[in-house]
This record gives sequence, C-alpha cells and structure tokens, in this order.
Amino acid sequence: MERIVVREGRARWYMNSQQWAPSEEEWQDALKLLTAEEKAKVLRFLRMEDRKRAFCSRLMQRLLICQVFGLKWTDIVFKRTKEDKPFWEMPTHIRDRFNWPLFNFNVTHHGDHVALASEVDSLVGIDIMSIDTQPRGSKNIEEFFSIFTDNFTENEWAVINSSSDVTERYRQFYIHWALKESYIKAVGIGLGFELQRSEFSFVTDANSRPVETSNGLLRAQVKIDGRLKDNWSFFVHCIDLMHVTAVAFGDPREAHGSFRDTLFPQGSPLYIDNERFQAAIRQEDDSIFESLDIREVVSDLILLTGTNDITIHS
Repeated sequence: MERIVVREGRARWYMNSQQWAPSEEEWQDALKLLTAEEKAKVLRFLRMEDRKRAFCSRLMQRLLICQVFGLKWTDIVFKRTKEDKPFWEMPTHIRDRFNWPLFNFNVTHHGDHVALASEVDSLVGIDIMSIDTQPRGSKNIEEFFSIFTDNFTENEWAVINSSSDVTERYRQFYIHWALKESYIKAVGIGLGFELQRSEFSFVTDANSRPVETSNGLLRAQVKIDGRLKDNWSFFVHCIDLMHVTAVAFGDPREAHGSFRDTLFPQGSPLYIDNERFQAAIRQEDDSIFESLDIREVVSDLILLTGTNDITIHS
C-alpha cells in the first residue's frame, strides 16, 4: 500500500470502478473487506456496475482511515449524520495524538468513477460528474436544460450557454452542477438547500478569461444570497475528457446541523487555527487527484487483512 499518497491527512483519490471485472470468487473475497451492514447496502443494488461503485466508495473510506491513522482494518467504524453524511468518529486518544480535530472527508461517484477527498484544516466537499451529452428522457439540450432552470442564476446560465459548441455547453452545465454539490456536501446540509442561493463564477484574469493554476485547475468562487464568500475556495479538475470533479474548501464553523457536532463535539469552542485554515483553502498543489487501481488495492488489502479469517466489527 506504499504507493497510495496521503499528505498529512489530505487524500485526493479516484477509482474507475468499471475497469474492475472480478470473478465471482474474487467478488466474494472483496466483499469480506466490508462490514455486514456495508455489504448489505452494496448488494441492495441490482446492477453489478452500481454494486461496484458502492463497494469502491466504502472501500476508499475505510482505506483512508487505515492509511492516515494507522488503525487496524477491523477496528474502523463509520457513522452517518442525520443528514446522511458519512463520518468517522475520531477516538479521543487519536484526536490528541494527531491534533487534527477538524479531520473530515467526502466521497462521491458518478458515471464510471468514484472519488474521495479528505482535509484536516478546513471543510472539504467533492462532487464528480460524468459529462453525458445524450441524457435520457430529453430530445435535445434545450429540453434538458429547461428541467434545471431554477437551479442556476442568470449569470451562471450565461456562462453555461456562452459557447456555440453543444458539448462545451454540457460540460459547463456539469461543472457548475458539481460546484454547487461540492459546497452542499462540504457543509453537510443535505436536502433542502435551494441551489439558486449559490452563484458560482470562475476566477478570471484582466481579459475575463478563467485563470488556470500551475496544475491546470480552474479556480472558482461563490456568492451565497448575493454575498461573496471569501472564506471558501473551489477547484475544478478534469479527470479525463468525460469526467470533472469540483472540490470545495471552506470554514468549519459553517458546518451544518449534526455534521457540525462531529467537528465541535460536546459544546467545544468553535476554534480554528486561522493561519492553517487560510493555507488549506488556497492549496492548489493538493487539489490534484491520484488515480487508484481498484484491482491492485483490493488484491493488496486481501493479502494485508487475510480475508479468509476476517471479521469486521460494525
């Protein structure tokens, strides 16, 4: 597992679940890497491609905690907030040892890919979108876009429709959608947030062209209810021609509801290290994603854990 990169609690991973075609024996061995509850949730899906995406999502979460904190695979227990956001309840002795009280992660999947990001000094949210230029149920792009009229502001629609190229219009649509989802997932707000309250725009140069970072990422910013949020930053990363990810970094004090309680438990003060926080939300170099080969990861983990005898506690 040495080839997997985690920089001081910060992971940026994605997997192509459809590149893995396990035999029935291999699939059953892989499922032993999950708890009984996790396995049951994976097997609820009828199609194998959906099962593999769900499996990869849960595998990456467990792998993250194992790699970052050095815990035994069998000792990792996940929970969900009331808003259904997955989280790992950090034991006190781990919290004291690592001094990362704000550690949080987010996972997403769409199309063939599953992606995960974690952070220690800010909130992190991630969304991945497959650029579908022939969405089911719509005759053309105008009909498809009409379904989402109220989800974007006039300025966002102007950017989405600024190109004469249909594929580029779809691409901009999915980028803007991913940006909105990354913010919602970062704060853990769940359903109920009116998407038009958020307005995203790219950071531009003097000629109004989107600025690319040294790593080829696009940086974006957001207004919520018309006010610019300067304590948030967003990066767009094109994994390949048909998949884009948006990653959000923001103020932990804006975490929502029961997710907020996981970061600041038992009435603890809403304190953050401002210097570390400011560095976290501007980290261009740490916003590039590492591709993990699902076949190699599963194979290594089966050897590491000895799944023939494994019992994972729920």
